[in-house]
Amino acid sequence: MASPILNVPIDIMRLILDLLASSPIDLRAICLTHRDFLILAEPLLYAHIRWTYSNSRAPPIIRFLRSILRRPQLAGFVKSLVLNGASFEKRPYHTSTLRSISKLPVIEADLDWLVERIKLIDVPYGDSWIQELRAGNINAFVALLLSQLPRLRCLHLDEIIVTQSLFLSMMLRTALCERPRASHLSSFENLQDVTAVYFRLGLDIFNYGVVMKTAGLLSLFYLPSVKHITASIHSPGIFAWPATQRPNPTQLTSLNLTLIREGQLGQILSVTKGLKKFQWHWYYHPVLEDQYVTNKMDFDRLAADLSHVRETLMELTITASTDAATGDIELPPLPLKGPFTAFKHLDALKHLELPLPLLMGFSIAEPRITRLAEALPKNIEYLTTTDDMCFDPKWDWPDTDWLEVIRTWLENWKETTPNLRGFHLLLKILDFNDWGPEMRQNLRDVGAKAGVRIRITKLAGDM
Repeated sequence: MASPILNVPIDIMRLILDLLASSPIDLRAICLTHRDFLILAEPLLYAHIRWTYSNSRAPPIIRFLRSILRRPQLAGFVKSLVLNGASFEKRPYHTSTLRSISKLPVIEADLDWLVERIKLIDVPYGDSWIQELRAGNINAFVALLLSQLPRLRCLHLDEIIVTQSLFLSMMLRTALCERPRASHLSSFENLQDVTAVYFRLGLDIFNYGVVMKTAGLLSLFYLPSVKHITASIHSPGIFAWPATQRPNPTQLTSLNLTLIREGQLGQILSVTKGLKKFQWHWYYHPVLEDQYVTNKMDFDRLAADLSHVRETLMELTITASTDAATGDIELPPLPLKGPFTAFKHLDALKHLELPLPLLMGFSIAEPRITRLAEALPKNIEYLTTTDDMCFDPKWDWPDTDWLEVIRTWLENWKETTPNLRGFHLLLKILDFNDWGPEMRQNLRDVGAKAGVRIRITKLAGDM
């Protein structure tokens, strides 16, 4: 006798299954109960794939690949793919070392479908790709998996995947930048949100070997529907797009970049004609130094870079940090070159967050600018200043000086920044000796008198 639940209207069943969407175990159990349930539940089961890789537990990627190659409709159900896993093992004294990535256990018979698909893709590096599959290289399997997901919308690749990912770089370049495109490769026409992060700042820099090539990461800008990209991109010796034509990511509105430095940053921003939100982490370590990566922040170059998005950019966040060379106790000095007006002409900017030295220098005694308003775009609505660079040897911003800079600005904000709606003081690093309760109240009083909302966040707290 058929179960009464089979007579439940399809719309009601879909609502029930939606409630179970966060539980793959329950969805899988439902798929096994009845064919009618399988038809409804299977798309939800495959829609969001999230795996975490570790040396003690590898994701079931081989079994998954065999399933979608045997039944291609399953690949069409996958909307998001998240592959997590840290590349580094922490050691004593806050050091870390690159983790040896274990090979996947491989049975030759399990690879038949996979090898045949790579042969059908027919790329020059196909033999090497197959060889790495047989060797159990996780990144070779990830590259094949991505190449077979035609309706993927969201992709997150953590450092364990992006580190040493030669085939992923080559596959993306083939799929997105070469014409005619290789057959049996996804066009990635639905992919909108991409995160490819392989770099954690600090001592990990010493342990990187071969990482995802710059050309592979730059290929992401050729995604036809991409709206958001988060990526760690090295500044190459010579910047070159991986295709004969520059990309034209017309739908890209949000961008988060690490490592790429001013000067070459403009090469990327020049193709982002509709960019509205940009986050950039400026970083220097002596081991990275070359023509573009120095300890000097060049405001002339930065202003030229940002000029490409001056008419569209509405939110800008800049963070900055440096690390000392091996054996050095003190951080390297950070000279600031050029006028402090790199942000002044961002006409559409409404939200700005950055370290105070990038607006005013390392102390109130810096002669290049005397008022905060001189560095701010006129249409700014929300400003956040941070203490990101407080460990620099030249940092000299006592609470009273910082407060005076803010007071002077807010006394005349209606003339200089008439759209202002709020100010946020974000203290991430300064300890309990700085900006105590009395000074914070003084700042609130300044805001109340000026009619501007003041927000204060101090992560270190107080004694």
